Amino acid sequence: ELLRQAHPGAQQVGRIVDLAVTGLQSDYDLAELLLAANAASGPEAVVGPRFAAACAAIASDYDLRRVLVEVVKKATAPSAVDAVLDCAHGVGSDYDRAELLTAVAQRWPASQALSARFYTAARGLKSDYDRRRSLEAAAARRPLREGDVRQLLASADAFHSDYDLAELLLSVARAGTLAGELAADYERAAAQIRSSYDRQRALAAIGRAGA
Repeated sequence: ELLRQAHPGAQQVGRIVDLAVTGLQSDYDLAELLLAANAASGPEAVVGPRFAAACAAIASDYDLRRVLVEVVKKATAPSAVDAVLDCAHGVGSDYDRAELLTAVAQRWPASQALSARFYTAARGLKSDYDRRRSLEAAAARRPLREGDVRQLLASADAFHSDYDLAELLLSVARAGTLAGELAADYERAAAQIRSSYDRQRALAAIGRAGA
């Protein structure tokens, strides 16, 4: 009620978050409090010094994910999203982390390559499918920055599934013409695909003959 009625400033929100972190045992209630703070004062007020402690206090992947996604949706600066990505390692569920990373990719400024924290969080996923859909969300950004292309191609060695890696490479190829070093990086990534069929279709997407 304080958050809804008093419109507290960033310092007061920080104090409220402090009290919640130390006083609330329920993941649901702590998540609801953080969501209320985000709605009342915005992410920049919520992601203060105690934000990491608040994230660590929420054991439920679902509750942590829904808080972080709402912060991302309302964020107006990459610094707030970076704070979310610092908390992403606390999301153990591949599904929930992929949902968070997808939201980050959609909200990150188009003028900037995604943070290295994003790619670290994506590489840490155990599921090739969830890693692929997270990285495909990054590859779908337009214009796709060279830094993003390099990070996407560097993620190839995290994949075990030939299909998922080939699908990711196809999404990178669709972003525009690859030449020079980037084309060579793409070919090296495709060379990690064991299936001849999947390797050939990935290489064909950039006009290379598969073998």
